[in-house]
Amino acid sequence: MATYFCEVSSNGSLGRVYTVNTTSAMRCSQLIGRYEDGETITVRRKRSGVALSEVRYSPELHGYYRCTIAERRI
Repeated sequence: MATYFCEVSSNGSLGRVYTVNTTSAMRCSQLIGRYEDGETITVRRKRSGVALSEVRYSPELHGYYRCTIAERRI
C-alpha cells in the first residue's frame, strides 16, 4: 500500500508530519486534527512533494473545509 506525508500546521502549536495511507486530508483531520484556529492539513506525495489535498479548520464553521491548493510543490 502506498504511503504519503501528512503535514499539520497551526497558529497555536508546532508543525508536525505523519506518514499516512490515505490521500484524503479530510480523513487525516478526523484522525489527527486538533481543531485549532488556523490549522492546515496537507497530504503530499513522499517522493515528489506534490500536494494532493488540503483542508483548513474554521472556528466559525466548527469544522474543517476543503480548499484549493495554491502551490502544489514544496
